[in-house]
Formats: sequence, structure tokens, C-alpha cells
Amino acid sequence: MIITTARAVRSTIAHLMREHTGIAARLGTIDLREHQREGVFRIIESLNRYGGALLCDEVGLGKTYTAAGVAQHAGPAVVLAPAGLTAMWRESLARTRISSAVISLEKFSRSELKATAASLVIIDEAHHLRNRNTARFRNVAAFIGHARVLLLSATPLHNHRNDLLNLLSLFLGSRAASLGPADESRCVIRRGRDSLASRDLPVRISCDAVTPPVSDQVRRLLLALPPPVPPRDGDDCASLVQFTLLRQWVSSDAALKRGLQARIARSHALTAALDAGTFPTRKELTSWIAAEVNVQLGFAELLASPGGSRELLVAVEEHRRGCEKLLQCVQSAPSSDQWRANYLRSLRKLYSDRKIVAFTQFASTARELYRLLKKDGKVGLVTSSHCEIASGRIQRQELIRRFAPGAARCNAPPEREAVTLLMATDLCSEGLNLQDAGVIMHLDLPWTHARVEQRIGRIARTGSSHREVFIHCFRVPGVAEDLLRLEQRLKNKRRLSDTLVGTSDDGPLEISVADASERIRMLLADWKLGTMEQQSGPVIAFLPSAQPCFVAVIGDAVQREIICDPGNGVSTDPRKILECMYQLGHQDLRPDMRSASRIIARVESWLAQRRLESQLHLTGCSSGVHRFLSRRVHRAVIEAPAHRRAAAAARADNAQRSLRGFHRISVEAQMMELATNAGGAHEWLEELTAVAGGDGCKKAEPDGSGFELLALLVGKAVRRRSGARSS
Repeated sequence: MIITTARAVRSTIAHLMREHTGIAARLGTIDLREHQREGVFRIIESLNRYGGALLCDEVGLGKTYTAAGVAQHAGPAVVLAPAGLTAMWRESLARTRISSAVISLEKFSRSELKATAASLVIIDEAHHLRNRNTARFRNVAAFIGHARVLLLSATPLHNHRNDLLNLLSLFLGSRAASLGPADESRCVIRRGRDSLASRDLPVRISCDAVTPPVSDQVRRLLLALPPPVPPRDGDDCASLVQFTLLRQWVSSDAALKRGLQARIARSHALTAALDAGTFPTRKELTSWIAAEVNVQLGFAELLASPGGSRELLVAVEEHRRGCEKLLQCVQSAPSSDQWRANYLRSLRKLYSDRKIVAFTQFASTARELYRLLKKDGKVGLVTSSHCEIASGRIQRQELIRRFAPGAARCNAPPEREAVTLLMATDLCSEGLNLQDAGVIMHLDLPWTHARVEQRIGRIARTGSSHREVFIHCFRVPGVAEDLLRLEQRLKNKRRLSDTLVGTSDDGPLEISVADASERIRMLLADWKLGTMEQQSGPVIAFLPSAQPCFVAVIGDAVQREIICDPGNGVSTDPRKILECMYQLGHQDLRPDMRSASRIIARVESWLAQRRLESQLHLTGCSSGVHRFLSRRVHRAVIEAPAHRRAAAAARADNAQRSLRGFHRISVEAQMMELATNAGGAHEWLEELTAVAGGDGCKKAEPDGSGFELLALLVGKAVRRRSGARSS
């Protein structure tokens, strides 16, 4: 035990916890930034420990090249990405001189692929897999097989906590739901803009929102719209239809017209079917309506199932007449789209030296505003169906080169071919680099905070030539806001996202584990004030704090970790560690050897308890799947014949060992199938051991068998002197 100054102990802790990256700064023709090299190191550690990692850095911090760095060390790899990003990935991998296959995520929605033989699977925009009940999720899980998994998503959480858990289950299985804070901080890696120097990312400047004009007559007719009749197998409820039309209305008149035309075409198709004595399903109804909402109805009596009634027919016609009346009202009312176009013109004048990206959810909105503005010159349109400039249709990559040559790493086009205003649907809010732009315009607000962040991240990213980017948006008209509650929905989803992974600048109500881990790293960087002297024992210092607590480093020559005690027990939770670090003052206090001895004894007792739990295999996360399998293995021994029970017990012991740790969700499915179909035989235990053991199960935490106390900061509550007056 060596008593020294707080400054010396802080520096020792910082040096003990420093991450020796050993990651090369050069990757092909790309120079990795410091935070990217640190990310590669941390991801590799998580891959080795848990079989996977989730990198959810804020948009614009260069996750693609961080993942490429991981592939260089943990490959060979295969990349799964949305179809619109596969070309970008191939270009990026070519620049880093890494050879990896790139497969479209959409392919997994249509078919199941054979399990990969690659060592690493990188999944970009992984939030597309947040719903585990889809064919895409199941097929991707099967494709992963026993490979390690790197998930990339700046917005892993859109609506519910299950979004995050489903993603983590791809490599943690069902135990993701009971993952402890210490484990979560290791396998969920998120850095914000604070992780970079201020010169690397532009400052975001949010401007006052403006409200487009609206028609009160349109509002009244929309709210009075007769309810629709759902298809035979559908739940086309009135509130959902009304909600959808309101969404389109607050985006543009063009979007509302398109929505009403689709409703009218649907009603015509349903009317024809009911007249023929049939009641079509949703799929049959959709097949009769062309892309341009024209009805292509065939022989309904041959193509749909019998059903329907006179009452249904009357209800369909009432809904259709209501839609037609509303459509006529929208067409005759003054166009708010022209007002929107004029506002964009004013922005172009205000930011004459900057390029502007205007985002919308609806292709109809993008197409209409493009039509109104294209004669102004240098305007481009990009939707999921096609891209266009004034001279006609154009390839998307060519349009991006004309708008953002810097991001596309190509020469700037001639002035007459340049695009300075890009009308885009949310297709462009994922994966594309548009940092040549300095202004973003939200033509409407999406339904998740994640989508808002993705839009902004297209321009507010590393490599931007602007010191600040300006964010404008149209406010939801008050007459619709009462029903939509859109802004409140976004705030609620942002709070949930903040609490779980940390995503916004406003500060979450409860700090996330990932954010706490990053703030600890930032504090340690400030603590690294000098060189660490070689000591023969733990170094200890005493400081004032709001309440008694301590922060310590334990470990051996290979692994180290920070622990704390905020007054209610020793913990490895990053949120509690951060709380204790914030409480500690800076002025050295007189050493208290009795307190130091008690704390050291408490740490040693905690380490001994953890070692015992590890030896008894009590550590780690638990889940219903693993408890079921454990009981099924135990029952196999009991049900075995007496003369074979010893052999069954040996097999069961091997199976129980293989069940410890984490297993991918696809491997858990295989194990459950084996256990469910085993019957009374016990030979399946060897198959279970092979399947579970082949997944390379990981420990939830290091057992600390060789750990000892290395550094200790003791916070003591300083008593106020008697008679002292409070300020």
C-alpha cells in the first residue's frame, strides 16, 4: 500500500486503463482517425469475448472505415448492406484494399442463404433487422452461423427497447435481455461528436421552424371522412386510414392527392368485387391496382373468394364518395405546395454559397416540389424509383457526383452541370455521404427520432467543408398536430433512445450505459497528467466527496477494469462509476489508514466472491432458453436406464458446460430443436454439446482469478466544523 497524491493516483488509473490499440493508422489509401482506431481495438475485444459487437457511433463518424479496419484484423469478412449501399461498400473496401463479398440485405427477405464460411459478418444499417419476426431476420441469423458479427447502426433503437435486444440477440441469443451493464458497455460501442476534435465535425445550428398555410375546409372534410371497409383478411381501420392521410397532408398537397387517389382506386376495385359477389383479400386487392393507382380488375368471380354483402357495398361507396369530395376540395383550394417551393427559393437565396438537401417521407412531395423548382436550375430529384435533373433521368451515382463531388471523391462537374438543391426521399438518409451540403431542410418530420438523426448525419459528418450546418424544417400545422402529436412522439422516442444508447444533444433523463462508458474514457483522458511510476503495491489517495465512495482499478498483467462503491456495494456498472468519479474532489485529504484497510478488505472479499461464483458457474446472464435446456439435460440423466446412467451423466456434464456463456439466436434455435425432439434417448446430448460448443461460448465477465487491487481513490465526506455558518 503506497499513499500518494490524488493527481498521481488519477494518472496511474488513466495509464492502467489506457487501450493499447496497436491498430495501424493507414488502411489502404485511407487514414484512420484516432477514434476509429480505438473503435477497431474495442470491437475486436468484444468479438473475442462475446462473438459480436454493436457499433452505434453517431452518424458521420466513419463507421464504414472502422468496420473495414476490423475486417482487416478479424476477417475474412462478408458485408450485408441495404441494396442502395452495396456500391458504396464496394468502393470503400476497394480504397482500404480489403477483399470482401457484399450482399444486399433485401436478398434475405426473399430467400434463405447457406450459412457463411467467413469468420466475420458485418451488417450495415443493422436496424433493418430490429424485428425478429420477419423472414429477413431469420434468414440473416441462419446465414451468420458460427461467424462473429459486427452490427453497424447509428440508430439501433426506433420505437422500443426490443429493437436493441433483437439486434444483440444475433450474437448474444436470448441472454441479451438480461445483459448486465458491464457487459453491455463492452459490446455496445457508441461515440458522439464529443469523441472528435471540434474541427472534425461541423456544428449543428437549428433554425426556427415555419408553418405552411393550410385549408380549414380540407381539415373538416378529412376528419369527417366515412370509415373504409377493410379487405377480407385486413384490418384497414378508420383511424389508421385517417392517420395516414393526415401524414400525407402535412407533407404536401401532392402527397394527400396521391393518397386519396389510391383510396379511390382501392374502393373501385372493392366495389367491383362486391358487385360480383366476392370479397377479396388484401393481396388480391393490391394485385388489381397498378402503380399509378389505375384499377386493372379482371374477372372478380374467378380471382377472389365468395363473400360480401349489400351493407359492405354501401359503406365502400360512402367512403369513396368522401374521398372524391376531399380530393376535389384539395384540387380547388390554394396550393400550399407553391408556398413550400417559394420558401425553398428563399433558402437558396439566403444560402447562395451552400448546397441544400431537402428530405421528405413521400415521393409525391419530392416530385411535386422538384416539378415546381426545376426551371430555376441546378435542382435534382432522387427517389427509390428514379433520379432526375432538368435534362431528364440520370443514374443515382452520377447525380450524387454532381451534387457532392467531394464526398464522392471525384472532380467537380462544370458549373452548368452542378446540382445545388437536392430533393430526396428518406432513401438518401441512410449510408450516403452528402457532406458537400451545408443546409438541410425537413419538408416533413418522420415518425422516429432515429430517422431525423439519419437525415442530419448525411451532411453533418467528418470530411465536411463547412464549420457549421444549418437545419430548417416545416412545423406540423396546428390543425393536424392535435391529432398527430408528432413532435411529442419524436420527443418520447428520443428519450427512450437516449436512455438505452444515448443519441441526442439535449441530455437524456437517465444516462445510458454506452454514454457513461464514453464519459469515463473522456475523464480518463483528462486524468492522464504524467507518466505512471512503477510501484510495488497499490497506490492510494484520499479526496473529499459528497458522500463516502471509492473508485479503484483491479486487474493483472493482461486485463484491468474499474470498480466503484457509491455507498451501496461494489459495482462494475459504468453509470455508478461515473457518478463516483464526478463526486470526487481534487484537494488531497489526510490519509485514513483504517478506512483504507476496510476498503481493501471489501474489494478482496468481492473478488473472492466473484472467483467462487465463476468456479461454480453462477456468473453470467440467464435466460428462459438456457434454463429450459439445462432442465432438459438434467432430465435426460434421470430418464436414462440404470446401467447407462453413468455414461449419460458424463455426457450431461459436458452439455451443461457447453451451455454456459452466450450463444447466437440461430444456435439457440438448433439446440431447442434437439432438446424438443430428443424423446427419451440421451444420445442427443453429444449433438447438443457439439452445437453449443461450436459457437465458441464466452464468459460474461472475467473471473478475476489473478486480479488484485492496483489503484484506489477514496472519497470521504468532509464534516462541517461546529459553529460554521452555511452559505
